[in-house]
Amino acid sequence: MQPSTPNLVFKTPDSSITPHILLWGVQILGLASPPFKGRRTILSILIIGLGTYCSLHPHFTNNFDLAQPFSLGWSFYTAVLAKILFSGSEGPENHYWRVDKPAREARAYPGFSWQKMRWTASLMFNHRGIRWNHQVKNVPAVSATTRSRFILGQLSKAAVCVCVADLLYEIHQRTNFTPSNGQVGMVDSKYLTTRHDDWRWQIPKTLSLAALPYFALSMQFALVGSLAVLVGISKPQDWPSPFGSFENLGTIRSFWSTFWHQQLRHTLTSFTDAFANALGIPRGTNASSYSKLYLAFFLSGSFHALSQLFMPRSANITAEECSLGLLLFFLWQACTITVEDFVIWLWRKTGWGTAYVKSVGYLWVLWSMVVSFPLAGDCVLKLRIGSGSFASVPFVKQVVELLVPIPP
Repeated sequence: MQPSTPNLVFKTPDSSITPHILLWGVQILGLASPPFKGRRTILSILIIGLGTYCSLHPHFTNNFDLAQPFSLGWSFYTAVLAKILFSGSEGPENHYWRVDKPAREARAYPGFSWQKMRWTASLMFNHRGIRWNHQVKNVPAVSATTRSRFILGQLSKAAVCVCVADLLYEIHQRTNFTPSNGQVGMVDSKYLTTRHDDWRWQIPKTLSLAALPYFALSMQFALVGSLAVLVGISKPQDWPSPFGSFENLGTIRSFWSTFWHQQLRHTLTSFTDAFANALGIPRGTNASSYSKLYLAFFLSGSFHALSQLFMPRSANITAEECSLGLLLFFLWQACTITVEDFVIWLWRKTGWGTAYVKSVGYLWVLWSMVVSFPLAGDCVLKLRIGSGSFASVPFVKQVVELLVPIPP
């Protein structure tokens, strides 16, 4: 990687934060309000209208830390919209409740009361519906444990994850953001890529960035979970692991449906089920399964791509350069799952042996991720994510600089 003039002049923000704040306010107040005539219609129009406006006018700041939470806002307002739209005229109060509370608990709570606000917050931020009547599938089991043991375990997990995440970040920075002169960040991100002509370099360039969210999210989840249990607003059983077992990495389908976090599962399932029902596609058919599969990845990819536009970006980076690849990455997953399903079906039909199936599956998933991740990873590089620092764990940077050479 040759040094070049870094693109440190950023695009000027061209919108206001006000609509983005209003969008959050509408969701919270709408769910916390008492049921009233026309609430479903009014809230749906407001959420769709504000959500569309915010997606069309995403860039309101060049402060990365301020922009990031709003870039994730789509995962909340689409979830709230699904709960409002598909609860019918009865409202979410009739459809969602915690398993340790009476059924339809929210019907007994006065509008905007403390109980209703707690119910609202839990419904909004508990995407997987843990210990709610709508808990999603494939959530890892929670072992019985004491409060103190849970807190200690989560803090230990957070410590390990922050060290691994910092190591991955430093490798990512070394292999993707360090030119031949060794000056980190002295590159024009417009020309950065996780691809490399030598596969031995593409693997660390790709996997260091691809694996980073796993450990960063696990760290955040462990810290928040331990704090919530410590102050008494949650129980240990409210915090199953955000990710599944590594044994679930044998197919692309199981990677996304079992291993990866299931934060979007309820939302995407709600919309894809409604889509199939509207078209009259019979449940349990291939037409139903694959139409939902492609729609789910299209919706997820579209919103992930749009979220990139909320972030600060250099003036020479176009919207397409930092977003389109994410949509293509998610569509790739749907296509490879289709191929994978056919190969598995054919394998079973022929009656071939299964001695090396698991090993082949792991290699297949690794190959697919190494090949497809640059579509998404390059969008991240365009935003210069990797030119700063992560956790600055002592000696990690020095060890990486000593052991990892700069790619040619």
